[in-house]
Amino acid sequence: LFVGTLDYYPNRDAILFFTTQVLPLLTRLNEPWRFSIIGYGNQRALHQQIAGRVGVVWTGAVDELDSHYRNAGIVVAPLRAGGGTKIKVMEAMLHGCPVVATSEAVTGLGLLEDVHYLHAETASEFAAQCARLTKDQEFAQWLGQSGRRFAMEHYRL
Repeated sequence: LFVGTLDYYPNRDAILFFTTQVLPLLTRLNEPWRFSIIGYGNQRALHQQIAGRVGVVWTGAVDELDSHYRNAGIVVAPLRAGGGTKIKVMEAMLHGCPVVATSEAVTGLGLLEDVHYLHAETASEFAAQCARLTKDQEFAQWLGQSGRRFAMEHYRL
C-alpha cells in the first residue's frame, strides 16, 4: 500500500519507482503481489504512466483509510526526495502496518531500523524486504506492532 498526495513530485517519483522497478522484481517471485495506490490530487498523468501494469491497483481518493490499512500486508514509503515530516510513515505505523521505507521517508522520526521499520533504498532492497515480510508473517506482525507502540508513544495526537 502507498498513501499520499498524488500530484506531489516526491510521491509521484516514489510510485513510478515502485511500479517500474520494484514490482517487476516481486512478480518474479511467483507470488501474487498487489500494489495499491491511494491519494488525491491531479492524478491523470501519473495514472496514464502506470495504467495496465500487472499488480497495480489504482484506488485514488477515498473517504476513509482504516479499512485499506487493515487489508494492507505492507506499507511502502519509497521516497527519494521531499521535505518535512513524512506523515504517511507515522500513519501506517499507527495502524500497526509493517513499513518498508527509504532513509528519506523516515528522516527525523527517531525510528530504529529492523525494530520499527525495514530499510530499503534500491529496487532489489525493496523487493527483498517486502518478500521477507510476506515469508515471515510472525516477524511482519511483530514489526507492525513495534512501530505502532513507537508511534502511539511519540506521535499520537
